[in-house]
Amino acid sequence: MPTTDPYHITTVARAANATLLGEMTRLAYINADRFVAADLCALPVDHRSNGYTWRDTRPCLDEREHSPEVIDIWRDALRYADYRQLVERHPLHPHLVHVRIRAQS
Repeated sequence: MPTTDPYHITTVARAANATLLGEMTRLAYINADRFVAADLCALPVDHRSNGYTWRDTRPCLDEREHSPEVIDIWRDALRYADYRQLVERHPLHPHLVHVRIRAQS
């Protein structure tokens, strides 16, 4: 009767888990990018120039408009967008952002 090699099963299971984890991570980034881009695209347009649409981030950080928890969420979203290079900051007015990727539905 053939015996099962437990080392082989463990190695295969680890490889499958690593593949699954990699795919889940890839999907998490794709979804996070889309969600942040969608939120940023919903911000008011300050102005358009040279093919860029500049959106004003000040309302989402306004303590008179939002609770501290909501402001924290927006700060995290803006920081994420900067880290992932999803936005370009206006050279003279850093509160204005141009969204580099399009939110997809």
